[in-house]
Amino acid sequence: MSPKDMWSEISGTENQKLDRVAELFGTVITLTKSNNCSLDEVRSRNHSLRNFPSIDAVIDLIEPIYNNYQTMLQARNEIDFNDMINLASDYVQRGQFIHSYNYVIVDEYQDISQARYRLLAEMRQQKDYHLFCVGDDWQSIYRFSGSDIGFILHFEKYWGASEISRIETTYRFPQSLISVSSSFIMKNPEQKRKRLKSAVADHSFSMEKLTGYTDAYSVEFLAERLKELPKGSSVLFLGRYRFDIKILDGQRQFSYQYSTALGRTEVTFARRPDLQISFMTIHSSKGLQADYVFLLNNKAHGMGFPSQIADAPILQLLLDNCDHYPFAEERRLFYVAITRAKKKVWLVTLKGNESVFIKEVDEVHGDDMRKEQYTCPLCGGRLVRRSGPYGDFFGCSNYKTKGCRYIRNISKRKAQKADK
Repeated sequence: MSPKDMWSEISGTENQKLDRVAELFGTVITLTKSNNCSLDEVRSRNHSLRNFPSIDAVIDLIEPIYNNYQTMLQARNEIDFNDMINLASDYVQRGQFIHSYNYVIVDEYQDISQARYRLLAEMRQQKDYHLFCVGDDWQSIYRFSGSDIGFILHFEKYWGASEISRIETTYRFPQSLISVSSSFIMKNPEQKRKRLKSAVADHSFSMEKLTGYTDAYSVEFLAERLKELPKGSSVLFLGRYRFDIKILDGQRQFSYQYSTALGRTEVTFARRPDLQISFMTIHSSKGLQADYVFLLNNKAHGMGFPSQIADAPILQLLLDNCDHYPFAEERRLFYVAITRAKKKVWLVTLKGNESVFIKEVDEVHGDDMRKEQYTCPLCGGRLVRRSGPYGDFFGCSNYKTKGCRYIRNISKRKAQKADK
């Protein structure tokens, strides 16, 4: 096939395997450059450490793409980000650049790569400076692009005796969400121990589970929760993968469209046009927040969350081996996802196909989440099932004492499912 025919066959496809091939090739090229090595060096590393024929085959496929990419950069007299870091390190090492800095500040230190560490180390070797780093090992989620969590977990190994200052008060989300997220992330004994506290008032438990027998039922429950939110609320739908948004396909009350200007997918819910709803992958959402978060696709099988797909063997040659705990990076990714919520997060999953993360959270906080399903979102009262002329509904127990008029309708289909 000609390149044109192959591209027309591949582009726009729903085949996730092809997406993963493209992702793998891009990751290998990024990591190769981040590690400041060549594909020939990766091949030699394979022969000396593993000698897997499959790794040689992947390198053979990537090599012409890599070479064409490098040729294009040279022809345009351009460099990419990894080139910029590597060249800067070389200039410092060779004395082509003499730095005059007394203080160096590194933000997002948990995402530092081998290449960026080398630049800082070469600068300090040339002339000592005071180093101040800000980072959170709980939020290290970019291993696929070269991030090495070992640099923050073993900080003094690389930089010598240091003083640690902890920021343990958050103004971003309530205490109940701290309780869930902190206990979850610290299940991994290799993560740093922290005792966070919140300055935000906690009126109710800030997490709830939405479990449907099918994706359609899960979306129906999700829609019911959206209808209850305060006017003008901001909402994030978060997915482990870009295609997780497809759970809304075929749902007439939802529509969505990617916004190039905003860099995210804008979602419209016909019943509540006042809500500001966006869909993003969890990786894309880092550093952002919304009033409410719905975490999609928490399934155990298929391409769910945590991802069950093991790293390709070639990546083991290019990545650090700091994460020994099962699903270590996926666990940090889950932590990042649930802490995007200022007020509350919903975990959307399927009955009988709940992920290991959902089961773990449910085992510890299940009682609180179940109580939250029957808590009035307006005043914190208890929701009581009642009958009326238009069918069954949940009403607030504070209706008579405080005048709370909150009502949650119960459709016949949901009632039948609940009975089962």
